Amino acid sequence: MVLEAAGRPRTVAVVSNTQDAGKSFISINLAQSASALDDKVVLIDADLRRPTIHERLNVPRTPGLTSVLLGSDLSEALRKVAESPFLRVLSSGPPVEDPSAILGARAFRVVLDTLRAVRLVVVDTPPSGLFSDALAVASQCDATIFVLDLKNSKQQQVRQALEELQRAGANVVGVVVNRTEVVNRSAYYEA
Repeated sequence: MVLEAAGRPRTVAVVSNTQDAGKSFISINLAQSASALDDKVVLIDADLRRPTIHERLNVPRTPGLTSVLLGSDLSEALRKVAESPFLRVLSSGPPVEDPSAILGARAFRVVLDTLRAVRLVVVDTPPSGLFSDALAVASQCDATIFVLDLKNSKQQQVRQALEELQRAGANVVGVVVNRTEVVNRSAYYEA
């Protein structure tokens, strides 16, 4: 697993450069897989512009991350996921006027530090190619996984997104490639 090779980071941002690349799907599956190993895992929905984690995992949206960043109690905002006893979800919370500012503030780092007893914190972000929120989050996490939509991403856009993450101080440890074409190679075995 990529995270093992990266020295088992405690906080992992999941970033894509485009909308609908599958980063929320990857975030959820990473968190559920890690929690299946009886590790305590928290999944944070930091995509404050288009949050989906609460809907996909059937947990309330509020209170959530924005509530905590504005002073609410973190323990009251963490939600259990019925089929994953070791997984907790911190939904996005109510909408805020300036997501980039609130995620780039010290309060987000405090949330990550408060969760230090947890084995893994997975943070779903908005697309880095559209908003600076992802850069603010990724720069505060130990590792970043970049999700690439192969059908809808141009090489220059991907290169630029990875360079921006690097300049922001993100530690990109792996790339997940989504929406690839399956090539039938059965002829190779029939020869």
